[in-house]
Amino acid sequence: MSEASTASAYYEALLAASLDAIILMDRDGRCIEFNQAAVSMFGYAREDAVGRPVGELVVPPAARDAHNAGMHRYVSTGVSTVLNHHVELTAMRADGTEFPVEVAIVPIHSGADQVFAGYIRDISARQNAERRRAMLLQESSHRIKNILTVVQSLALRTFTDERSAAEARELFAGRLVALSHSNAALTADAHASAALAEIIDSEISGFGAQAEASGPLVALAPSAAQTFALILHELATNAAKYGALSTPLGKVAIAWRVIDAEDGQRLNFEWRESGGPPVNAPTRKGFGSMMLESIAAKDFGSQPETRYAADGFVYTFDAPLSQLTEEA
Repeated sequence: MSEASTASAYYEALLAASLDAIILMDRDGRCIEFNQAAVSMFGYAREDAVGRPVGELVVPPAARDAHNAGMHRYVSTGVSTVLNHHVELTAMRADGTEFPVEVAIVPIHSGADQVFAGYIRDISARQNAERRRAMLLQESSHRIKNILTVVQSLALRTFTDERSAAEARELFAGRLVALSHSNAALTADAHASAALAEIIDSEISGFGAQAEASGPLVALAPSAAQTFALILHELATNAAKYGALSTPLGKVAIAWRVIDAEDGQRLNFEWRESGGPPVNAPTRKGFGSMMLESIAAKDFGSQPETRYAADGFVYTFDAPLSQLTEEA
């Protein structure tokens, strides 16, 4: 095999093996080579692409004038801002869909002739990943600010003159753990929502068969998840100290359901205690009561109901589902 034949064979093999689309273009802007990767990327058969203006093949209509002007300027003056650089552009497939690409165009001289080789890589996946990283960083920053605000509020309302330092520390630590449960549920698998069932389970799992929960899958937005975690912690703490979970025979039944209403779907939630000691309404309302009532009403868009019934404490609310699942 002659040296020329060997070189030609290598050239053909290189075009066929390239993972990037390779398009060769003459000085008039017409396609003279279109490799298999270009066929796969753009959707043209090679025989349909060769001979046609490259601008018509792969350049979106809005960018064709600039493409043609740049070609003319380079042929006339030898000046180009695109050649011999990696640039990110928008390309167009045969079906008209546009997508982002990274392009490197280099002039190739062969005797008196000059052609241009374009090496093109689809960067859709890369740009999607970059956008997702930016979104996650923004969400993380937003969430951290929210958590710090909640922690500050917890500290201000827990460490008061009405409690001893030891009592306040224990109460504050428990509330921080509850907050961490919601954050753990939110960050699992990098999701931007937390399952209501998972947050409930993190609070009641230590009580075994005394506490049972049932309901459909509901994915809470970050702010709602944080509020829910703190509410459940208050309910579980109160039940363990004074209510049904303070005795071996006491029970807590937690149930939630999604119902259709005229104004949209709503979440109906119930915490019901039974088998415990007689319960009485508190004579003084602290941060726990405020969390169960006014803060829950503000965050959930519905006023909860607390009933200190003879057969056990009951806590319910009926809130717009969108208020819990969509982040403001």
